[in-house]
Amino acid sequence: MRSSIHVIVLLFANWSISSCARSLRLSNMLERMTTEVHRGEASSRANVRKPITDHREYVATTFDNGLRVLAVSDNEANKAAFAVAVDVGSFEDPEPLQGLAHFCEHMLFLGSEKYPEESTFSNHLDVYGGEHNAYTSTEHTVYYNDINIEGLAHGLDIFAQFFIGPAFQRSMVDKEIHAVDSEHQKNVPDVTRRVWNLLKTRASTKNPMHKFATGDLNTLGVQPKNDGLDVVAELQKWHSTNYCSEHLQLVILANMSTDELFHLAHEAFDPMTMSESCPPRPTYDVPAFSHEEGNVGDWITVSTHGSPELWLQFPMVPKSKDRYKELPHAFLTSALGHYGDGGLKALLMQEDLAPSISVMSDDSVAGSDIKIRFSLTSKGQQQPEMVVELFFAYLAAVRAGGVNESALSKQQQLRQVMFDYQTKPTSEFDLVESLASAVAEGHPFEDILTADVLVDILNASASFEVLSALVPRDMNVVFVNPDFDDQDAELLEEHYKLRYSSSPMSEELLERFETATSSSLRPPPELRFVPTNLDLVEEGSSGGPEILTSMGRVEAWWQGMQEVRMPKGDVHMKLGFAADMLEHLNGSVMAAIHTRLLDRVLEAPTDELQMCGLSYSVDASLDGLYVAFSGFDEHLEDLLRIVVPAIRNPEFTEDVFEAERRQSLMDMSDVQQMQPYQHAMMALDTVSVKGTFDRQDWISTLGDSAQVNSAAYLAYLDKFFAQADLTLLFSGNIARGRAQNMTQLIEESLNISHSTEGGIPAVTSVLQPSKQVEVRISNPIAGDPNSATILSYQVGILDVAGRVKLSLIGKIIGDPFFEMLRTEHQLGYVVFGYITFQGNVGEIRVLVQGAKEAPDGVEQLALSAVENVSSIISSMSPSDFEARKANLKLELEAKPKTLSEEVTRSWEHIRKGNDCFDIREKMKTYLNSMGNSTQPILEMWKAATKKSKSSMVAKLFGSGLQDQQLLQNSASKKVISNLGAHSVSQFLEGEQYWPDEILCE
Repeated sequence: MRSSIHVIVLLFANWSISSCARSLRLSNMLERMTTEVHRGEASSRANVRKPITDHREYVATTFDNGLRVLAVSDNEANKAAFAVAVDVGSFEDPEPLQGLAHFCEHMLFLGSEKYPEESTFSNHLDVYGGEHNAYTSTEHTVYYNDINIEGLAHGLDIFAQFFIGPAFQRSMVDKEIHAVDSEHQKNVPDVTRRVWNLLKTRASTKNPMHKFATGDLNTLGVQPKNDGLDVVAELQKWHSTNYCSEHLQLVILANMSTDELFHLAHEAFDPMTMSESCPPRPTYDVPAFSHEEGNVGDWITVSTHGSPELWLQFPMVPKSKDRYKELPHAFLTSALGHYGDGGLKALLMQEDLAPSISVMSDDSVAGSDIKIRFSLTSKGQQQPEMVVELFFAYLAAVRAGGVNESALSKQQQLRQVMFDYQTKPTSEFDLVESLASAVAEGHPFEDILTADVLVDILNASASFEVLSALVPRDMNVVFVNPDFDDQDAELLEEHYKLRYSSSPMSEELLERFETATSSSLRPPPELRFVPTNLDLVEEGSSGGPEILTSMGRVEAWWQGMQEVRMPKGDVHMKLGFAADMLEHLNGSVMAAIHTRLLDRVLEAPTDELQMCGLSYSVDASLDGLYVAFSGFDEHLEDLLRIVVPAIRNPEFTEDVFEAERRQSLMDMSDVQQMQPYQHAMMALDTVSVKGTFDRQDWISTLGDSAQVNSAAYLAYLDKFFAQADLTLLFSGNIARGRAQNMTQLIEESLNISHSTEGGIPAVTSVLQPSKQVEVRISNPIAGDPNSATILSYQVGILDVAGRVKLSLIGKIIGDPFFEMLRTEHQLGYVVFGYITFQGNVGEIRVLVQGAKEAPDGVEQLALSAVENVSSIISSMSPSDFEARKANLKLELEAKPKTLSEEVTRSWEHIRKGNDCFDIREKMKTYLNSMGNSTQPILEMWKAATKKSKSSMVAKLFGSGLQDQQLLQNSASKKVISNLGAHSVSQFLEGEQYWPDEILCE
């Protein structure tokens, strides 16, 4: 499983309308269309290069007012979607108002001159099953939305007015400044953001890279007020200057013709006139980093409460934005992604220095840089210079091997195959966001899908130029050291309150890096497994998966080729735990160690296959070990033959086992890897789900080598496989006979016989509390003021009717909770009202994370919001309720867009031991039988949330609120703060659990 390298390029489900209704809609629309397409626009229309498996039609043009438009006709689209990318980002922030571009993004959605109510757009989206989001990068701001097609025309008009005449209401300014500040406070503990921001702030002040992009209360509120600046006036002026039509790119997609889509775009955006003074994208003569500026060649040390890391920044690499057809960085990222023998990763693991590498590339008008990030082991923390030395030794080996046309050609072939058979976005929402991001890069229309993806021009010298630019003297190093005492650090980054030290690297150290060599390192091999057999099988089951075999401990299912036709296969496997395997924490720890050990010992043997479009994953859950294989199926058996035997008998040394135990302990101790609300969720699970244990118990067990050692691990494996049940599902480009052969291969490799019985299977047991349960804990992230509150209302084990009702509740509650708790009360940036399933138990949840109010106060406001939602449901008009039903019907009728989605629909039932494959059809039948009254869902809502009903609450108290954590039990609630296994066991004594059952009728 390739979980250790992430190549990041920073370029900062549903009802089909009936043919009758569609024809009527098209007829009405065509009557309104102008009789003549804009001549200038028609002559400038361009088709877009696309994958051979992409059925969509892409047509792009520029309107008379300068607006660039991409229309995408998709006859399989479940929804419509639209987005605007603006060629303005944080680089354009005024120096005295850093974060203004981000603030504009927040304010823009809150009304316009034509539609002044701040909730008009969100209410319209809510009724028509839509959602919206936005992000601000250094050079762009992207706003994206989706909506059911009945709401498209009006929704697009509301959206367009944000760019034509935004309201920027003064009444919303303070709330949104605090929302931006809350977003920033959420980010402050994140190590990645802290290091990233620190490196940016060291850029030249004559270059925009140094700016603080997010903004906070000080940069948008306090300081402007002290400087006599009117933030609203400055925002209006900034928007008027920068949000001109020539800076905008519109993307619109739907199950409509491109002419219809262009017509809708004209109706909504033609009122936006071309500006006489739209500023061109600025250029910057002063580089962000240089020896003259004195901001390269430094060793920087920062502290952390988490795990050690090492960052290498190369801020003086050649710009590659205009060389997108050559992809000069691709050879480097491919070389660093080589995990086989002779590669850097293999040697770092062998030396127990670093378990993962990430490569990040940033290319903008302000400059280009490459960052290499290493997570470190305890030994790596003590020897960070050795990690850097081996990195340069590997670069030396790669340079010595040269960049030859043959290797580049293989990469070119692989990229073409991956492009042509790429996984589709699972929703129109995701698709329009990715398209808007691509359009924002400003490449020619025909290249917007292929830019930075395909290698159109082989240029070995450009690739070698990048390799040659990575030299020690043009580098900065950031060492994230848990042992660094930042109290004595002389430097401070003010926005993240990050104290650090910085000093030039010594000549001796630079020479050590410059002369680094290692006989263990060599250039990566050419790609050997680029897929060439792309033929499709025609075999596939009908009416759901078919059983291949069901004997003893083995059950195999096959569905083969279904709706998603790709030369890719998928094998899902569950090795079910016996119930006694997870009664104690040791079983969970050993299962987790097993997954880590497999990732490590299989990394090198599977590297060449994984580099060429195959992958596997191994995960431990409460009821079993889950293994999945996916990708181009040509070499799928080769991957199975390597991985499956290791699952039963992994080959490892004592040193490797100990290294994985120590790394597991380090990872579990790193509380900064998760947000506060995620810690609160873990605490809630510890109390409410059997077999879930507190983080401190994990730390204690992992730290005890007398319990967790190789001998105990091997004994665990023997016991596990003596009882494990094997369940399989074969999907995609795998014929029935081939699936039977794979089943035999897997059985023999695991030595699991279908002639013997397994143990009593483990299940997910969920608490059914006798009274309200409240979990109260401290935020484990030191100094983090954010608190988190989760209210969980159990609805129960649901039949088909219940699932429909709960789904409809989910369609209604999200926006009201957000408006009341986030927009009105400003409780935090993370606010959700949603439905979920804990095991087989349906739940309604409210989640809030923020620093404004302590959890007890948040709970009271959330309870008030629950009452308000009751009123919203009871007063909802029949037409609004019908719209929600239509939204759900769209989801239930939606066909899977990806093989993964297709597999999940079957696997979710198979892995739980049921055959409810037609549950979506049954839900749709029940939905169609419902009237237009909200009474049935109101009754469910009130029954679940009534005050006398037992519920569960998790409260995590931010830094400074520990004194509020303790609370005594009462007649109506049970309270727990100590989540140790013994304490939880006593707390839950006498409590009941929901039965493990699924209702398919």
